[in-house]
Amino acid sequence: MPSDSMEWRCYQALGNRYLIAPPDAIFAKKNIIIDACSACHSDGLLIGSRLQLASADLRIWNPDGSEAEMSGNGVRIFAKFLLDNNFWKMSGGKIATIGGIASCGFLANGDVTARMAPPLVAADKLILLTQFGPIAGYVVFWGNPHLAIPVDEFPQNWRRVAAILSRHPHFPKKINVHFLRILHKRSIALRIFERGVGETSSCGSGAAACAAVANRHLGCDATLRVNMVGGTLHVTIAKNFLQLAGPVVQVSIGSNHLPLAPAAAGRCRSAAKFSEGGIALLGRRITRKNTAS
Repeated sequence: MPSDSMEWRCYQALGNRYLIAPPDAIFAKKNIIIDACSACHSDGLLIGSRLQLASADLRIWNPDGSEAEMSGNGVRIFAKFLLDNNFWKMSGGKIATIGGIASCGFLANGDVTARMAPPLVAADKLILLTQFGPIAGYVVFWGNPHLAIPVDEFPQNWRRVAAILSRHPHFPKKINVHFLRILHKRSIALRIFERGVGETSSCGSGAAACAAVANRHLGCDATLRVNMVGGTLHVTIAKNFLQLAGPVVQVSIGSNHLPLAPAAAGRCRSAAKFSEGGIALLGRRITRKNTAS
């Protein structure tokens, strides 16, 4: 059980920073999560439990204190933390989140990978009425919900538009919003607004969602470079999985006196629940078939 004086670590993946608490930590109050993320300029908080040689459970918290189902960068960061601290070996392992189970590994060039079932991609565009006029995008689910909006150029007011869309009444639990540009058949560019966070320099699950949209609906290849403000993720789409690959580094380590509750983190829900959540989100017009061309 962690003590009141917690040792924390901060990692970043393409500018997406996560604070990692000691295993099995549970914060006594929601505002402690908010304060911790603010103090460390973090995009979220990761708390692991049931750490085994090739498996772990993970809960992911946003800076506003809400809980996220999944984070592509978050699971890659946690896998690197497990490797750095001798919980795992280079062979990698599986991380269970509320949004599903990710198989994580380590490449010879130092990149960290995360692999899950292909995203659920809506068959048709959803048209949303806003104060900026109608906006059309594809709803996608890869452990958590995303709205991918294809554009020729990023709008100057994209942050304002994304903030409105993220909390649109159509999405009662809010949604991550991405503006998507096609650079060529093997490369796309994103601007990212995450629910519970705001603008971020990168988003792993968002990169996966937008790559799936680009492949299925916009004529792109199944192997893509996803270019974000913080850098590039490499996405591979296959019949039975989608894989992310990119760098992860530790940026700081320290201790903080944060009150912790004497309870272990609960076991994450199964991947079956994540699939049901995606189906409920997307409604009838969904697909989980192979999007690879």
